Amino acid sequence: MLKQKISLAVIINSQGKILLSQRKKGIHLESLWEFPGGKLNSGESFKQALRREIKEELNINLGECKKLIDFNYCYPDRELHFQVFIVPVKDLVIHHAEKQNIRWIEKSKLKTLDLPSANEIICNALLMPDLYMIADYKVLGDKIISLVEKQLLCGVRMVQYRITGEYIPKQTIEIGYILKKLCDKYSATLVLNSNWQLWQSIKPHGVHIKSCDLSKYRDLQDEIPFQALSAACHTEHDVEMINQCAIHSAVVGSVHPTQTHPEARAIGWIGFSRLCQKINKPVYAIGGCNRADVRTSQVYGGQGIASIRGFLN
Repeated sequence: MLKQKISLAVIINSQGKILLSQRKKGIHLESLWEFPGGKLNSGESFKQALRREIKEELNINLGECKKLIDFNYCYPDRELHFQVFIVPVKDLVIHHAEKQNIRWIEKSKLKTLDLPSANEIICNALLMPDLYMIADYKVLGDKIISLVEKQLLCGVRMVQYRITGEYIPKQTIEIGYILKKLCDKYSATLVLNSNWQLWQSIKPHGVHIKSCDLSKYRDLQDEIPFQALSAACHTEHDVEMINQCAIHSAVVGSVHPTQTHPEARAIGWIGFSRLCQKINKPVYAIGGCNRADVRTSQVYGGQGIASIRGFLN
């Protein structure tokens, strides 16, 4: 099956609203709302194609833009390779050259519209932050609550509470309740990484799936009442599992050697990039990363970084 290359724009105005257009009737995915853009012509780069498409469709001259996500997606009758760019614009009156319906919508309401399934991946990338704090009870100890709140005050909006080991003291579960309330207070998301029995006890906003549990989750995902907001990914087999599941993001590494997993082989940024290219989700780099590595992660195809000790300084 020939893979088509598609370049799309997330056009954002000064109010933070996003432009969508509605597909015509009688074509593939008719009447669904989508991000503007189109197919690459022979010899075009993704940015060149986007510049041409946006000018032809909307009469917008493409200026500053930043890549949001690069992913592959298979429909039953075709395979597509997407690159998606953030395009900020000043307030404009926009008309579609092909008379398609267009509308501006708030980012938080994107998922209320009927979108092509591939575009749901783009929505996840837009809604996911670029910083993902891992709050590991074994590493942070009694300071875990104050350290998490400090990072929430500094703008972190996704926190993973990681609980490991066979014996789970009652205090650990109580800390989970407190972290959930803190995340609610700061409009952040608490993701629980623990044995599955604790999910109902703590009732997080979502859960993290360990790489060893991916096959189990794939088979049981329709029966699980929690969203899988992230999953660990270390190998190409993990990539295959994640792509088959309703998981919002992947955490890929270890990029560098770490104190938490000294036995793990570091894959480096090149290894991270190779796995990123095969994952149809937003991807976080983990392993020896900190805030300064966000841009590097994005250059190599990631959403941002996930870290424990990277948030301690």
